[in-house]
Amino acid sequence: AWRHTAWLALGAVVGVGFAAWVNSRRGDPFFWGSYADEAFTTPVWIGLYGLLLSPGKGLVWFAPAAAAGLVLLPWLVRRAPRAGRLLALLTATILVVVSCWWTWHGAWSWGPRLLVPAMPLLALPWAWVFADWRERPAALRLTVAGLLAASLAVQLCGVLSNPIGERLFGGAIAGNENEWIYVPQTGPWASASIDFPDLLAVRLWRLEPGWRPAVVALLGALATGVAGGFALAVRSLRLPRGAVRGLLPVLPAWQLAMASALVLTCALPSAAERVLIGSAPAVAAASPGGTLVPDPYARLAADAHGDRIGTLYAPLGGDASQGGDYVLYAVGPFRTVFLLDDVPLFGGGEAPRAQAVRLRPGFHRLVVRGQGGEGLDKLYWTIPGNAQFKEPIPSVYVAEPIPSWRARAAIQLRHMRWAIWLAAGLVAILVFARQGATAGNRISN
Repeated sequence: AWRHTAWLALGAVVGVGFAAWVNSRRGDPFFWGSYADEAFTTPVWIGLYGLLLSPGKGLVWFAPAAAAGLVLLPWLVRRAPRAGRLLALLTATILVVVSCWWTWHGAWSWGPRLLVPAMPLLALPWAWVFADWRERPAALRLTVAGLLAASLAVQLCGVLSNPIGERLFGGAIAGNENEWIYVPQTGPWASASIDFPDLLAVRLWRLEPGWRPAVVALLGALATGVAGGFALAVRSLRLPRGAVRGLLPVLPAWQLAMASALVLTCALPSAAERVLIGSAPAVAAASPGGTLVPDPYARLAADAHGDRIGTLYAPLGGDASQGGDYVLYAVGPFRTVFLLDDVPLFGGGEAPRAQAVRLRPGFHRLVVRGQGGEGLDKLYWTIPGNAQFKEPIPSVYVAEPIPSWRARAAIQLRHMRWAIWLAAGLVAILVFARQGATAGNRISN
């Protein structure tokens, strides 16, 4: 045992010594480094809530599998006391230290980045869950599969999009960090991404056509490497044929059909909206980097002077005594002139440009006028009753001068999608409950 302790102490001495040497080379204090003016000033309960449950940084939302690993720690302590206590102590130490740090949230990032050192620790309790996997109840295996799929989907979303969006350079829409953490509508889930997917390969494909063969070759090599590595890993396990099928429970045909119908129903409103209004062509964005994004004014008609003329649909009204139900924002460097119902917006003032307006529900005449052949600024808005949420005006609400039946149908579909999703979920719950009751009656008989 003393040998193990000696090796552990040696590793700690090497790590601390290296950190002290780096700090001394930078001319910083011996231990504090460049963080001498920062301290652990956050009450622990505030940091714990933020790290685990807050909508903008909570572990539950950004890494459901890791959050489940945290819940499994007490069970692991009972199942494997030595390993469980060590993991619990290390995890608790990281949580308490990070929770007390003055910037526990890690500022602008996707999820609680300061908890990254705890991720491998929170994955270990899953090993005991998978130890007797085939003997686990089917409901538990489905729950585990759902958690893992949700974690993968969340991380994929973070990889493919810019988690900060346009908050750091958006001028009038620049975000407040506290709102970004605690108000769901303003956090990373609602942040507008300047381009999606935010990948180097996609940027090269869009901006450098000459690089497209190299991009295809590189992606093919990566895919081949991943497939080969996966095949070697499966082969090294020496699993018998058909063993992989036992990893997940076999679902009855009606359950598979119901799940497929639920997914298709949830995707139907967005797909139908895209079919009705079409896809806007890509243009250079009014943001750093000159990336390509869909043209938000593609459906507007151009007159002889080059102005874009169309309509803007206001979905909600409000109390006129509030002095302006909507707030419109112009974002970009091009000094675009906007007229709404033939009234100039923003008064030609300097950025950030924002103006409160009072709109009745329905279509309003919109004119977009560029300056000197440059690009066009983007329009954001805040709608009544959602004063914290600044979002790009959805393209479905920007229509041609005389809105067609397609435009009107797409707008109504946008308003009905939550009702469609809720109805689909209720139907699925009722069907599963009825089938479960039928199966229970068969067993009792």
